[in-house]
Amino acid sequence: MNDARWPKVEITGPIEGTAPEPHRPSMDELIRITAAEQRATKAEAEAEAATKRAEAAEIERDTCWQRRTETEVKLVAAERQLTEAQAEAAGLRDALRWAMGNLRSGLNEWCGDHAYHKARAAISATGPSPYAEVVRVARLWAIARASHGDLAKAVSALNPKAGEK
Repeated sequence: MNDARWPKVEITGPIEGTAPEPHRPSMDELIRITAAEQRATKAEAEAEAATKRAEAAEIERDTCWQRRTETEVKLVAAERQLTEAQAEAAGLRDALRWAMGNLRSGLNEWCGDHAYHKARAAISATGPSPYAEVVRVARLWAIARASHGDLAKAVSALNPKAGEK
């Protein structure tokens, strides 16, 4: 619609109230912007990987501390058991010495030296259970002398697992 009533106007500059034309970066600027974006992306990936490694290291540290604590608890329990076993062994040793002394005097009196040496050999034997032989000899001696039955009970109480043979 080109009407003669309207004059023909040519626009040579920006129109008032409109935004100026945006800046178009050059090829060098585009290359620099792309490189900067790539570096930023790479830095973000490295930061994320470092965070994951730090979290894994923290979990590993916590696991190591937990294992250390459990090991210390087990060590204390093992030391306690060792101490108890040593005390029990010392008590058994003392009880066997006492029983051996009583057996010696009783056996010398009633059964003679032969039974004493047999009991002594049983105690010093390296077999699986020298207690069984001691119990057997003490019971034989108790049969020979009924008043000494309490000693047989005391000796058999030293090792109830010795069993009858």
